Amino acid sequence: AWQTAERWQYQKWASGWTSIAHVQDWLAVKKLKQGGVVEADAIFVPGHSGDFVAGSHIPNEAFERTVFDLEDIDRAILCKHYNLAPMKFFSITPVQWRARIRKRTERTQCTEPWEFADGFEKWDWQERQTKFICNSVRVYEFYGYDWWMPLWDLEFMRFWEGVPLALRKGREWYLAYVSQLFREQNVVGVEVQLRNASDGSRIQYLLKLVSNRVAILKPPVKYVLGKFGRSGVPGVPVSLGWWGRYPEPKYREMIVAGYNVNGVNAHHILESIDLRILSQSAR
Repeated sequence: AWQTAERWQYQKWASGWTSIAHVQDWLAVKKLKQGGVVEADAIFVPGHSGDFVAGSHIPNEAFERTVFDLEDIDRAILCKHYNLAPMKFFSITPVQWRARIRKRTERTQCTEPWEFADGFEKWDWQERQTKFICNSVRVYEFYGYDWWMPLWDLEFMRFWEGVPLALRKGREWYLAYVSQLFREQNVVGVEVQLRNASDGSRIQYLLKLVSNRVAILKPPVKYVLGKFGRSGVPGVPVSLGWWGRYPEPKYREMIVAGYNVNGVNAHHILESIDLRILSQSAR
């Protein structure tokens, strides 16, 4: 499916030329459409950005320090979001990136924790949530379906605007509320699933939790972790077939050099676009 013209058409259209296209459920929606499993007037309802709104993207230092400056916002955003590839592979310098970041955060001062969190989240809202996360609904539109993102409804957003910063730490307040609702409705939670899982499943689950927190580790360390169950590593089978999409050994080498999965994806798309433009020019 990945090697078809349909996939390339989708990626070009769905990217909006502003981010890599969402492909995590592209094949699933394609198959649902082909099999007539989903009715033509169906509405897909993803839970996008509920974690962001509840506070999951706010850096921990917002709750650990009391004094900040504008440089702290720049540094935190560069560290968290400019990680598709090592900075040495970027086309512009860190100083130039900081200037662009400052323009989008629109903060002229930053001395308190809430100002630091505000600047960080404003960049995230404009540059990640809007262009990358929410743009993923293009996959439903591509196959003729409608969508609804209830966790971006105005009423929901207005509520979170008034929630104190302290209650948004690690979205703990939100998760506690959801857990309470789950208990009231007798919904089996993750804790129960983990407790009842087999030893193999439990180990795999715990490794996934650990691997999700090793973004700051050097690529070779992440690669070794991958051998024990981390998805997105060459040679490790995963349901999304990350590495079946790209020719080896080039992309294996890119991971060792410091690219992450999205970085490889972005590089592949840009390279494909360049090759097609060159081919058309030659004709």
